[in-house]
Amino acid sequence: MARAPDGEGKVPAMHLPPGLDRVEGKPLQLDTNGPILACMAPALTDRQRLNLLKKARRRLENTTQGFVDFAKTGKGSEWRSALEALDALAADLELEKPATPNVPALGPVVKNGVSVLTHDLTHATDGVDNMPAFDEAVGSPGLAVIAPEGLTVTKIGRFVRRDGRPNGRSVYATGTSGINWVFGHVEGPPAVGATIRKGAEFCTISSNHEAPHLHCGIDARALTGGADLEHHTNYTHGAPTVGVQLAGLLS
Repeated sequence: MARAPDGEGKVPAMHLPPGLDRVEGKPLQLDTNGPILACMAPALTDRQRLNLLKKARRRLENTTQGFVDFAKTGKGSEWRSALEALDALAADLELEKPATPNVPALGPVVKNGVSVLTHDLTHATDGVDNMPAFDEAVGSPGLAVIAPEGLTVTKIGRFVRRDGRPNGRSVYATGTSGINWVFGHVEGPPAVGATIRKGAEFCTISSNHEAPHLHCGIDARALTGGADLEHHTNYTHGAPTVGVQLAGLLS
């Protein structure tokens, strides 16, 4: 990582807040020499940087008047840009690892989002077996949903709330990799049989939800020899990312 020449632009070292001052058991100290922060004693690997980013994001998500209010209302431009910056950097670090040749190069599922490979799966898709899922872009009604790979639409359905009220449309599709997808809580779906190129917009996040978001379900059994991807069932984070799981199953 770049550093300023000795004696130029030095300021006192900064210490990370408690709980963020150790990665994989190793103490961290930040030195602000030069325009770029340098990690000191010891130098960090990309994996340690990625773990630190994820820990910081988890801490932010626990703030009562920050992430929780933003998730409910969608208001708070600082939170949106901060989380997008953390996710983008985490995605970049995650993808710097040597790629496993058989792992599909999946892109994001929303405009300005991050690769599906960097997401962990937090819950199952209600009423659909073998379709673990993650939620994306909470509080973003009208945001464009984009294809993470080439898609062929196989079914259009509806999501409903537990009390039976409508909760947006659903798009089922098969990807060029063989992965089967469901994109839920959306509006303006394409027709059955439509083909969508990777990165193209094909619907938007519905406003017909108490907390508008995209539900993205993934059935990768065609790639994994019948094995489901590991996932949580209570909307919590911590399962291995999609990319890590596919790399292990396809290596």
